[in-house]
Amino acid sequence: MERIFDHIRDAIFVIEDKRISFLNKSASNALNTPKEHLIGKDIFTLSSNVPFTRLLWRILKEWEDTDNEVSEPFSIKIDKYECTLLPLKDTERERIAIIISNLIDKSQRDIMSTASHELKTPLTSIKGFAETLILNGLKNKEMAMKYLKIIEKEATRMTNLINELLDILRLEADDFQLHYKTVNLKEIAQYVIDLVKPLAIEGNVSLVLEAGEAINMFGDPELLTQLFSNLLDNAVKYTSQKVGEKKVKVEIFKRENEIVIRVSDTGIGIPKDAIPHIFDKFYRSERFKVPGTGGSGLGLSIVRSIVEKHKGYIKVDSEEGKGTIFTVYFPIQTDNIMIVKDEYLEKIEKIKDAIDRAHSILVIGHIRPDGDCISSVLGLSYALEKLGKDAIPCLEDDVPRVFRGIPAWESIVKPQELRNRRFDLVFIVDSSDIERIGKANELLEEGVPVVVLDHHKTNKSFGDINWVDSSYASTSQIIYEFLKAIKFNISPKHAQILLTGIVTDTGFFKYSNVTRKALEDTAELVELGGNINDIANMVLENMTLEQLNLYSKFLQTIHIESNGRLGWGYVSGEMFRETDTKEGDAAFFVQTIRSINTVEVAILFIEEDEGIHVEFRSKKFIDVSEIALHFGGGGHERAAGCTLKDTSLEEARKRVLQYVIEELNKQNAR
Repeated sequence: MERIFDHIRDAIFVIEDKRISFLNKSASNALNTPKEHLIGKDIFTLSSNVPFTRLLWRILKEWEDTDNEVSEPFSIKIDKYECTLLPLKDTERERIAIIISNLIDKSQRDIMSTASHELKTPLTSIKGFAETLILNGLKNKEMAMKYLKIIEKEATRMTNLINELLDILRLEADDFQLHYKTVNLKEIAQYVIDLVKPLAIEGNVSLVLEAGEAINMFGDPELLTQLFSNLLDNAVKYTSQKVGEKKVKVEIFKRENEIVIRVSDTGIGIPKDAIPHIFDKFYRSERFKVPGTGGSGLGLSIVRSIVEKHKGYIKVDSEEGKGTIFTVYFPIQTDNIMIVKDEYLEKIEKIKDAIDRAHSILVIGHIRPDGDCISSVLGLSYALEKLGKDAIPCLEDDVPRVFRGIPAWESIVKPQELRNRRFDLVFIVDSSDIERIGKANELLEEGVPVVVLDHHKTNKSFGDINWVDSSYASTSQIIYEFLKAIKFNISPKHAQILLTGIVTDTGFFKYSNVTRKALEDTAELVELGGNINDIANMVLENMTLEQLNLYSKFLQTIHIESNGRLGWGYVSGEMFRETDTKEGDAAFFVQTIRSINTVEVAILFIEEDEGIHVEFRSKKFIDVSEIALHFGGGGHERAAGCTLKDTSLEEARKRVLQYVIEELNKQNAR
C-alpha cells in the first residue's frame, strides 16, 4: 500500500495529535526532508520556510475554526493548492489525513496532454505531404506548390499553437510576474487595430475605436497588448464570415471605480451552450467552427488569465446571428498601487508570519557597511526586540567611525562571536548577493529560512522570502514601510536610526534616487522624532585630523581622462598606515571626484587586506551597476562597487579603467 501512495503525485500526510504518523514520497519531497526524519515530528516544529508547512498549519487552523462535524471532510484552496482534510475513523485515537494537490501542476499536465494531441494533426499532415513531395511530387510543379502551401499553412498553425501554449504556461508559472507601467489604453488599442486592419480589409470588416484620451491604467503593456490582440483577432475573423453588416467596435471608458474595455462585433455570434466554456483551454464548439478561423482554443483562456493577473474580470454576451460583446473590467488604481496591493500585502504577511514563528533572529548586513546598511540592520533588529524576539544585529566589519553616532550601534556583533548560536530565522538586508555578507555566511544553516530585504537593482533574490524593490531610495525605507504595515509604534530613537539610512543613501537628497515617496517617508520620520541636522553633523562635519591628512594624500592621486568625463583616484595601504586611518575613513572620497564639473564617471580604488575595493559613481548617463556587475559586484545606476581579489592596485587600475573607457566611448558613439 505504501508503494501505491508513493506513486501518487499529491502530497499525503496522516496527522495524529499534531504529529506526522505517515507521509508519502510526494509529501517528503515537498518538505525536502527524508521520510524517516519526519515520522513522529510535531508539524508545528517544521520549518516555516517550506510552503507545504504553512499549508498544513493553515488548513488545520481553518478546520479547527469551522463548525464542521469532526467526521466531515474539509477542503480549501490556498494560492495554487487545493488542501483536503479527511478525519479518519478510529476507535482508539483521532487521526486526520491531509491531501495537498498542486492545481497549477495538474493544469499544466492537462495542457501538455491536450497539446500533444493537438500537435499530432498538423505534424501528421506536414509529414504526409512532405513524403509525397519526396517520392514524386517535385515532378509536378503545380502539385508541388499546392502541397507546399498546405505544409506552410500547417506549420503556421503549429507555430501559433506552440506560441499560445508557451503563453498560457508562462502566465500560470509560479514565478510569473507582471511588469507594471502606466499604460495609455487608447494607444494600445489603436496599435492593435492597425495590426489587424489588413485582415479586416480582406474580410470587409469596419473597425471603430471610441476612447478618451487620458484613460491610463497601471499594468503590463505587453500583456494588455495581447489582450486586445486576441479579442480583436477573434472579432474580425468571426465577423468576416457573416453576410450583412460587418463591424467591430472597441470602447474604453471609466465608470465609478472601474476601467471598462468593450469589444463588440456584428459577427456570427456564439452558440448559447458554448458560452459557459469559451474560456476553457482548447475549447472549440463544433457549431462554433468556421472555415478559415480555426485557432488553438487557447486565445480566450489567455485573455482571461491576463485579466485575472490584473485583478479584473471579464463577461461575454452573445446571440447567434447578431454578434458578440466581450467586456473587461479593471479596478481603477490609486497612486498606481491598487493592482499590486495584493502582492505587497502577501509579502508583508509572509514576513510577519516568519517573524511570529521565530524566537531567535539574526539580522545581517553587508561588508564595508555604509549608512543604509547600518541603519537597516539596527532598525530591523531594534523593532524585532520590541516585538519580544531575541534579535542579533551582525556585521563582519567594524562600524566606520563616521557612523558611530547612530543610536545603538554598539549592539552590533561580529560573526565569530555567534558561531555557537542557533537561529530560527535570518534577515539579510541591503545586500545584493549572499557573498556580500562575508563571514556571516558561515552562520547560515540548512532549513533556517532567510528573508532578503534590499533595494539594489542587481539583487539576485537569493532568499526564501524576498522583498527586493529598486524603486525605494534605501533599504531602511523598505523596513520602515514594513513596520508601518504591521502598525509598529516607532519611537524617536528608532526614527533616527531609520532616517539615517534614507538621508545617507540619497546623498542628503541630492541623488537621482530621491522620490516623492522618499521625501514623504523622511517627513514622517522627522515627525516621529528623527533629526536630519544630527545626521548631517555626524556624517558631514565630523572629520578627524588623521582623516584630513589621508584626504590630502588622496587628492594628489586624482586623474582626469576621456576629455574630462572620467575621474579616478586611489588610497593605498601605505597611505592608511602613514596617517593611522582605516578603510572606512575613505568612504566618501569618491564624491570629491564626482563633484568635478566635467566628470560623468568617478572611480575610487581602495587597497585593502582582502583585495582592491573599487567604488563607482556617475551623474546622468552611465549605469555604473552594470560596470560593477562586470567585475563581480553590484549596486545602483549611480552608485556601485566591487572588490577585486588576488591583484595589485596597479593591475586593478589598468583592468577597470580600460573597461570603463571602452564603455564611455560606446556611449559617445550613440
